[in-house]
Amino acid sequence: MKQIRTMVKKAIDLKREELKNGDQDSDLLASLLQVKDETTGEGIPESLIIDESLTFLFAGHGNIFKKLKIKYQTNIPIQIQQQVFYHGVCHY
Repeated sequence: MKQIRTMVKKAIDLKREELKNGDQDSDLLASLLQVKDETTGEGIPESLIIDESLTFLFAGHGNIFKKLKIKYQTNIPIQIQQQVFYHGVCHY
């Protein structure tokens, strides 16, 4: 699990760098990195962003891929999964 957390941290660092360089991403990770508490102005702690990313990665991927495959009757879920792994979240 430590290796997976390290890979997610690497993906977070890359996304943070992209945002700092002016990229205007609107994906889930970008949203988690950009949100600020209205009262304190603080962002979400990185440990919580890692936990949320892992939850999304492990809990949601099966259902999403299954629904996409049923809807489009193609290998789109495989292509999406390959892109997720290619961009540094996991390697297989």
